[in-house]
Amino acid sequence: MPTNIQFEPFRSVKDLEIRIVDVFDPTDESRRLEWREDDGDDEATSIRIIGQKWDKLELAITVTAPDASIRSALPEGSDPSENTALLLSVRCRATKVRDAVRANPEGDSRWSATVLLDRNTVHTTVQITPLLVRTTRAATRSPGIASEYASLIGEGRPVRVMIDERDIPVGGSFKIVWEDFRDSLNRWRVDHADDIYHLDLTSAERPTLFLNSRYGALKAALHSGRSKGIDAVVRHLANGLIAQTVWMQLLMASVSGIRADSDTGIIEEPTSKWQSAVLRKFLAQMYPLEAADERLKKAAESQADVAGAQMFASLAGTAVQQQIKTFKLIEMAERAGEASLGKS
Repeated sequence: MPTNIQFEPFRSVKDLEIRIVDVFDPTDESRRLEWREDDGDDEATSIRIIGQKWDKLELAITVTAPDASIRSALPEGSDPSENTALLLSVRCRATKVRDAVRANPEGDSRWSATVLLDRNTVHTTVQITPLLVRTTRAATRSPGIASEYASLIGEGRPVRVMIDERDIPVGGSFKIVWEDFRDSLNRWRVDHADDIYHLDLTSAERPTLFLNSRYGALKAALHSGRSKGIDAVVRHLANGLIAQTVWMQLLMASVSGIRADSDTGIIEEPTSKWQSAVLRKFLAQMYPLEAADERLKKAAESQADVAGAQMFASLAGTAVQQQIKTFKLIEMAERAGEASLGKS
């Protein structure tokens, strides 16, 4: 496995820590918007604004770093408050918006700032990165120390604000929960922390689809409302991939719940309401010429031997594709890609 190593021309501050402490509507400062912080992924922390409409959004932000770390990146005897400034790089990849906000110092190693977002100019996600720069030119050069004005001497892990949080169109008979599998209380998800999702079928009421919030960029794309660009392409393809496999799992689990009395030959739906609902949804597409009772019987009988199970799996694959309209998701992904390249 290749390893990326970054070589820098001079010493820099690695432990700048950015934190969003409040989110509010500047047109009504008494209105606090509901938001949630996630672990994000290896590249960025992420927060999401939960189900509320807004035109403008203000983020109250603090940034901290160890004083000793900052001083180590400056010539000996330098005063950080006189020789450095903390900037916040604000970038929206979807709209190409770029901005920089200078933070207010609150001592040598703490800063605060307010970032204003306009709903008309940003979409999908906004990434905010703390940057520490020199504001003076050093009188003398020191080996391994930045000396020029505007030299970048520190960069922190960014925070990613997901501003187009929308429902994911793969639901139905199951609940969707985002969770970082690395920190899960479920042993299976911890042991499979690289997985994209895990379908938990242990609940009698309805299954739960756990999506791995470790992949912050995927999460942002799935919740995106963009019609073109990489987020739209990823959203359509990921929806197809996840929905196809999850509905197949649900259908196979539901078939196993069919009750058959060997003495009377009576076939009944599963006792679980969600399993019965899944069967009614798909068996009508798999056996369109049969009555409801006969469809259930055919599904139960298909599991009695290998040939029957294979035929059922084949029909199920087609029914799931029809249900989630896989072909349309692929077509939308193609159109989103072509639109982003300027093709007609």
